[in-house]
Amino acid sequence: MIRRNLEELSGGALDHVTKWNLQPGEIAKILRKLQPGEYYERPFDVRFNPKCTNGLTKYIDALKNEGLDIGEESSQFGYEMPSPATTRGKVSGIRYLHIYRRYK
Repeated sequence: MIRRNLEELSGGALDHVTKWNLQPGEIAKILRKLQPGEYYERPFDVRFNPKCTNGLTKYIDALKNEGLDIGEESSQFGYEMPSPATTRGKVSGIRYLHIYRRYK
């Protein structure tokens, strides 16, 4: 799979500050530009509880509420919530949500 960022998908129209202030509806529109085999990676701060997926789940629910077909295997978009990386026995404070396109 090929990782894409919001700047690429929006045609370079986003700066660093703008991309963190986008509402779920705006993100959903941009994610629809993903091609099959491409994914977007969204970081979440999980320093206080690395196993917690509440923030990631709320983000997915917000995208669903904006009409993005994301979820089960029959959905156009899927997602993964890989466990945070471990370096020298210490768990990273960042957990990434991967959103990918299954088909067009």
